[in-house]
Amino acid sequence: MTLANPPLIGRTVLAHMMLLSALLAGTVHAAPETASSSTTISPASTNQVSKNQVSTNQVSKNQASISPATAQQVPGYYRVKLGNFQVTALYDGYVKLAPDLFNGLKPQQITQLLQQKFVDGSDGIQTAVNAFLVDTGQQLILVDSGAAKCFGDTLGSIEDNLQAAGYRPEQINAVLLTHLHPDHVCGITHQADGKKAFENATVYVNQAEADFWLDSKNLSKYSKAKQEKFKGAFDLVANVLKPYQASQQYKTYAIGSTIVDGIEVIQTPGHTAGHASYQVSSADQQLIILGDVVHSHAIQFQQPQVSVNFDLDEKQAVASRLKVFTQAAKSGTLVAGAHLPFPGLGHIRQTAKQQFEWVPVEYSPLPLPTSP
Repeated sequence: MTLANPPLIGRTVLAHMMLLSALLAGTVHAAPETASSSTTISPASTNQVSKNQVSTNQVSKNQASISPATAQQVPGYYRVKLGNFQVTALYDGYVKLAPDLFNGLKPQQITQLLQQKFVDGSDGIQTAVNAFLVDTGQQLILVDSGAAKCFGDTLGSIEDNLQAAGYRPEQINAVLLTHLHPDHVCGITHQADGKKAFENATVYVNQAEADFWLDSKNLSKYSKAKQEKFKGAFDLVANVLKPYQASQQYKTYAIGSTIVDGIEVIQTPGHTAGHASYQVSSADQQLIILGDVVHSHAIQFQQPQVSVNFDLDEKQAVASRLKVFTQAAKSGTLVAGAHLPFPGLGHIRQTAKQQFEWVPVEYSPLPLPTSP
């Protein structure tokens, strides 16, 4: 007997009975837990967090206190399908930004914006650092690489989360850098021994960005405050790029280039001299990976004219942000942000003239790939 329109409680009980029947009949199975080494998107890499990963974080019924095993989150990765591609957001960790780093509003206005989004800025604004892996089925393309240990112990989880997601560092074919700030580039090289983190990958950087960061004389045209802030980064950038340059796995490109099939470079300067974003396209679906076009979801969507202190050209950064936000809101394109709350994926809605809202993705399982 079936119920055409069972009441709410009845529907819930019925759903539980159906699930129990399926379990007893053996028709519900756990997904495979190891990734294939082939270049196709494997069943294991189409899952979100596996059952075994979740089970290590469960609390037993007789446990009287929180144990170290349960005082942690699940691995920091999240997948979305994009046409025939699969994109995996990877969590590197977080930094805390002082509210007074944001320019263009009075301190009380910044505080009000943070409070509206329930963001506690009293001890600094917790700000995620994310990277994104594009699996085309033929190549693995990593966009940005995280900070490694350049900014302390709250960062440096990209490699661990990459492996938790079913991939290995040596499988990465290319690393596309949005810009050469340490929290985006440090992850390509192990600071302890100076060896490549992604030994088989070619690293790609916008020519204008490379020209700026590989010549410290370029900083002299900026204010003394910015010179003081960035002078140490020049040596750091040179050091992390060095092993890739030595093995001829370092390339520059011009804006408007298509580096690999399905990924186009978009010019978004201001945060740095040659800051670039990437548009990923597959089967009529698009994703724009913003890089550092935005640093705070609580502040800069409602007030995109607010710049951040480490924008090299703050006016240009604001102009780039308004342009990208307006276009993404109009087209409804999925966007990804390096400093948006993990997984940093969602859409932008325009609410008024030069005012926007961040709409994060909802957690969703992925379908298994169909057999060829």
